[in-house]
Amino acid sequence: MGRTGRTLYLGLMTAGLFALTGSLGCQEETTSTTGGKAGSAGDGGSGAGGNTGGTGTAGSNTGGTGATGGSTGGTGTGGMIDPCEDGSVEKTVYQVTDKNAAGAVGQDVKVRLNGVIAMSRKRLASYSTTSGNCLWGVFVSAPQTADGNQLTETAAHSGVVVLSIGEAAPSAAECKNNTDAIPPDVAPGDVLDVIGQTSVFPLPQFEKCGNDPDFPNDTTVPQIQIYQACRAAKTGTAAIPAAHVLTAAEITALSKQKEADGAAETHAAWGNVWVQVKDAPIQTWQQGNIVGPFGKVLVGPNSYEVGDSYYYKQGSAEVCEVAPKFDDLNPKPTTWGRIDGFHVRTFCTWGLQPVDKCAAFSPVSPDCAAANITTCLP
Repeated sequence: MGRTGRTLYLGLMTAGLFALTGSLGCQEETTSTTGGKAGSAGDGGSGAGGNTGGTGTAGSNTGGTGATGGSTGGTGTGGMIDPCEDGSVEKTVYQVTDKNAAGAVGQDVKVRLNGVIAMSRKRLASYSTTSGNCLWGVFVSAPQTADGNQLTETAAHSGVVVLSIGEAAPSAAECKNNTDAIPPDVAPGDVLDVIGQTSVFPLPQFEKCGNDPDFPNDTTVPQIQIYQACRAAKTGTAAIPAAHVLTAAEITALSKQKEADGAAETHAAWGNVWVQVKDAPIQTWQQGNIVGPFGKVLVGPNSYEVGDSYYYKQGSAEVCEVAPKFDDLNPKPTTWGRIDGFHVRTFCTWGLQPVDKCAAFSPVSPDCAAANITTCLP
């Protein structure tokens, strides 16, 4: 991903680093060598039966009568093994994102997150030009606070992004939305049971940021994620937690990029969380413009970046898919009334990424007002 490129990039696993998981279907158990399928007396099952639990072979429809299968017929589990669940451990979002939480897990652990709440629609997270792999993602929130109460407002460590690899395609435009584990129609408020691998982006050996003297503020703080999700099953709907309104101190902390400044702990806490900037000063770029490179705007006084990576589309002229036009406002505002978005890492910078250009900002971008568009989402 080049610094000058545009993409639907979520700040996630980069092209060429994908590792496909195995088959996600059920497989028949074939380890039994005694006891046919459902003997009429011994009920040997597919596990070890009695000493002579029938003459049928494993998995046979006629695995013997089980007449001499012993009084108990064995305790085999029989049937199917789901490789998606195999080896997974049930955890909470907090145990994935907070290294100090009781029962916390690190990287490369297969976890089950039950009852998490979708906070976004599904989107193409990244596309590999080398392998053709399509990576899909959805942001989710913990349903409860760290101490077990209902979560009514997003909080530190309450969010994570779930990623799943779909069918390879010749181009990003041809990535198919129904070939991975995340439901194609997932929407905010859907309750999901998720199974996937804990990981970070980027892995330390693939970190490209922080070594360019021309960009001294680049971060090297990774983003926590659930990668290679093999399940994201809908189980219901729930109220969406309201966005946490960032305090001035939190905005200042989130604008910092270096571990030496405490950024690692801050971004681990608020990474992938739906948050809101409210009544904060507008900081202009060096040229005096409100909108800077790549459609970015700044929240003052410490240059907290707000980008357009989630709604910008290369070559589009649609109002909802181009950079905001705040410099067309007259008079120019000095305060952000409100900005909503996810706190994430994109490229080499941690910042805020709104999803809906025409609904996320106050003041509203003038082109949205002129077109009478109040929301870009269905």
